[in-house]
Amino acid sequence: MGWGYRRFLQGLGLGGLAVGLTVLYFGLQGVRPGTTVFPEGDPWIVASLLKWHATETARGTFRFTNPPFFYPYRDPVYYTENFIGLGILLAPLHDRPAYTLYHVAFMAGFAFTLASAVACLRWMGWPALPAWWAAVLFTW
Repeated sequence: MGWGYRRFLQGLGLGGLAVGLTVLYFGLQGVRPGTTVFPEGDPWIVASLLKWHATETARGTFRFTNPPFFYPYRDPVYYTENFIGLGILLAPLHDRPAYTLYHVAFMAGFAFTLASAVACLRWMGWPALPAWWAAVLFTW
C-alpha cells in the first residue's frame, strides 16, 4: 500500500469519525433533520436561501441572485455567494423541506470544522489524541 493511498484512507477515517461524532452530539440533544422545527427569524431565511441554492444547482440553472420569494425586488440576495458551496453539497436533497437542508448544513459545518481542526493539528505534528481533544474543544 503506497503512501498516498494510506493518507487517503486516513482522511476518509478522519472525516467519518468527525461526521459520526457530530451526529452523536446533535442526536443526544434531540436534533433530527426534517423533524425539529426552529423558531422564526434568521434560521428561516438561511434555510430558504440554502433550499434555493440547492434547487438551482440541481436544476442546472444557477440563478442565485433572484429567488422568487423576494419578488418584485431585483437581486436582493446578490451577496449570498457563501451559500453556493453548501448548495452544491445539498443539491441531492433539493426536494426535501428547507428546514431539513438547514439542519444538514448546520451539522455539516460542525463536522467540517472538526475534521479540519484535527487535520491541521496533525499536520503541525501534534499526537493523535491531544489533536482530537483540542479539535473537539475548538468545535464545540
